[in-house]
Amino acid sequence: FDMSKCLTMPEDADIMTLAFAVNHTYGSMVQTLSMLSEAKLNIEHMRLRRSTSGAEHPDNLVFIDLSGDFNTLEARTALYQMERELYFFRLLGFWRSGDM
Repeated sequence: FDMSKCLTMPEDADIMTLAFAVNHTYGSMVQTLSMLSEAKLNIEHMRLRRSTSGAEHPDNLVFIDLSGDFNTLEARTALYQMERELYFFRLLGFWRSGDM
């Protein structure tokens, strides 16, 4: 795999997988997903893992598969904004939709 400070992806990849945490406040999930919508990234699959461990880990963890043009300025800006604003954000990787 490649490690880089720049966003690099295989040319044949058309799905990006992210993981991030959202808190339990009203509208936090909608606000986060609106960043992706404004960047014209489409949600292909989303899974929410609700926190069950009490005050130690009060937030929900979201895994999301996105499709779209990841090389646009809007997409890269949305990813940068999520990285800055969310206390937990990871880009897990890229893959081809036909591989599943």
